[in-house]
Amino acid sequence: RDATGRYPKLPLPPIPEVSSFKREIMDAKKDSPFGFKDPIMLRVDLFSWYDDYADAMNDLGVYWMEPAATFVFSWAEVQKKNPDGTYAPYNWDRYDRLVKNAQAHNIHISAIISAAEPKSGIAGRIVPSLPTDMEGFRAFVYAAVERYDGDGKDAMPGLLYPIKRWKIEDEPFSSMFFQGTGSDYAVLLKNAYDSIKSADHEAVVICAMIYATHGPIGTSDSERFLTDFFSKLSEITKNRPYDIIDEHWIAIDSERSKESEYALIRNQIILVNKTASRYGFRPAPFESLEVAVTATDESTQAKNIIKHHAYGLALGLKKIFWSGIKAVSDSGLAKKGLPNDAFRANAIINGDDTRRLAYYSYKKMVDILKDAEWDRTELIQEQEGVYIVKFYAGKPVWIIWNDSGRSRKVTITLPNSQDKVRITKFVPSKNLGGDVLDYNTAFREESRQLQGGVLELSLNDDTPLFVNVLK
Repeated sequence: RDATGRYPKLPLPPIPEVSSFKREIMDAKKDSPFGFKDPIMLRVDLFSWYDDYADAMNDLGVYWMEPAATFVFSWAEVQKKNPDGTYAPYNWDRYDRLVKNAQAHNIHISAIISAAEPKSGIAGRIVPSLPTDMEGFRAFVYAAVERYDGDGKDAMPGLLYPIKRWKIEDEPFSSMFFQGTGSDYAVLLKNAYDSIKSADHEAVVICAMIYATHGPIGTSDSERFLTDFFSKLSEITKNRPYDIIDEHWIAIDSERSKESEYALIRNQIILVNKTASRYGFRPAPFESLEVAVTATDESTQAKNIIKHHAYGLALGLKKIFWSGIKAVSDSGLAKKGLPNDAFRANAIINGDDTRRLAYYSYKKMVDILKDAEWDRTELIQEQEGVYIVKFYAGKPVWIIWNDSGRSRKVTITLPNSQDKVRITKFVPSKNLGGDVLDYNTAFREESRQLQGGVLELSLNDDTPLFVNVLK
């Protein structure tokens, strides 16, 4: 708010002066699971994404983002309501510039649609609810998808690559983000789904988070929301009106053990699937488009970013978006205390632009797994605090870690008895990311010649290891 107590008009993003758009990059990264939620934490510096966020993503080899906060595709932002009750024409300028900046850097957008209903005489954030004018909402959704779907009809001028993913709201189970019941969200989702598919039958519709165990501010009864959602859905349709479910993985409670952090996302998926099946809906694929984990230091954060991606991919999550990439500087921090400090600490770039250890660990993970066949990922071991996840990236590779708190030994059997393997520690051998001078030499590596096709490893701490075969 400004000095008068009013919300100032949001400034428009700049128009990119130079574009590095390459269709081959966009095509190659369509199925990548790696991405980031929102440009910056705590979302008060509206345009740092355009200065260095995209450059950092390109360096990391990550080409997906979910723009949230002021970049949600909001009905109230796109269309104003006049005092006489009529609607002004759609104004897409803010979102056109968002899309142009993203495509200039070869970044895919996984979009959020908000049903915040235009209200005459009200400025600032409108918490969405079930619209009183459902036809007006459906028309807005149709127009948004049509503008960015890439078919040439009613298209954004200068659109080079389509948006094909649309999520309806974000954490609607929380009254902070959706003023309605699970039944209301079911009705909203069904109407949005019909409009999206009528505009673009190839579009992917994402059901936002309908159940949580982490209890953010404003949540009343998440289990009731989940049950009401599927109960109402079964009354209004026999077919599932979504293609994917987004279940966020928020583990910012310092009292949680690693075991319960992994159980958190697994149990959320199990409960949602059980409830869906009880009401006659077949299970959907899951994603986690916001992941935040407590870390007390840079080394712990770097370990977390590897472990949570490896475990989530082993569970079958199709996309995992870390939240987020850059922290707000101390001077730019609006408020302190949970959840603000926790999310700020989750970012992998400091407010002063120095990279944290997690930045380099994340980059290493993407380098290693960028060509993986995701459907072949397997959770080989989850026992007594030891985890082994097997990937296929041309040949088998493993990510292994030990959260037991004591030394453990593991063995891996390889198909060829004479294989040579390389073992890499996933965290740079420095105290701080600012001490890393050369990414290419930042990680400790060891090569071993196998005897009898068996690799034995001693896991003396909780640092994740990467094992790959060298021919």
